[in-house]
Amino acid sequence: MDPHFLFNNLNTLTALIPVDHANAVKFTQKLSSVYRHTSQYAHQELVTLQQELKFIQDYFDLLSYRFGEAYRLDLEIGNIDAEGILMIPMALQTTTENVVKHNAASKSNPLVIEISIQNEYIEVRNELRLKKVDTLHKTGLGLENLKDQYTLLTDKPMEVEKTAQYFTVKLPIIKHVQ
Repeated sequence: MDPHFLFNNLNTLTALIPVDHANAVKFTQKLSSVYRHTSQYAHQELVTLQQELKFIQDYFDLLSYRFGEAYRLDLEIGNIDAEGILMIPMALQTTTENVVKHNAASKSNPLVIEISIQNEYIEVRNELRLKKVDTLHKTGLGLENLKDQYTLLTDKPMEVEKTAQYFTVKLPIIKHVQ
């Protein structure tokens, strides 16, 4: 997780405390949940999709405090056994963080982050609205590290697709073997 994430969230909390005590408490609980997940699962090789979905919802709630309604999360998982699907810990967070880092959004023009199951992949997709940023800040390390981890664990590669309109990351589904 990017160290700036902690700094940004502490700044958000500092701004919330004097104006909205109740939301400051809720925010602190979400931040605690995110860091509990990070410390509990980050060093595991695999976690269940169910664990990742809980984590990404808490992570996205923190983003909502910071950015308001500029980003929306659309989970289209359907009736699958989320306990029977394994994945790399924090893969959804890494891909979501990538979307927020590189794409512009606002309350009047929110950016939807779609997470769905498509053929043997968990897809994270967003409309492409690249920020006008210094290219020195674009390292690509987050997705490259994730791609390397999947290469070690499965024969199906993680796929990254960029079109003129969309950016999609396809994370291979790893079936839980009993």
